Amino acid sequence: MVSELADRGVTLARDNVGPHGTPPASLMDQAVLTVTGGSVEVKVQMRCLFALSGMGFVDSAVEGDVVRVTATDSWMRLDARYGAIVRRRHALLPLLF
Repeated sequence: MVSELADRGVTLARDNVGPHGTPPASLMDQAVLTVTGGSVEVKVQMRCLFALSGMGFVDSAVEGDVVRVTATDSWMRLDARYGAIVRRRHALLPLLF
């Protein structure tokens, strides 16, 4: 499922190239998965799936390959068969207006 979502994202990114030849930030920051456990809800952005797929951490040939999501208030970690990525969930300093 994760590799399928990443593959669909790659197709969208190719069809909607931004001004600098890269995928638009709106696509990269789009939440494509929502994982819940207890009272915690974690939204996984497309850029995280691209990172897992691009570094070869998920195997599209393995059907039902498992990706474990671990999160705290400030970090999210995705563990796949061949590696893991970590992403900060919130900015270090909140912006005050």
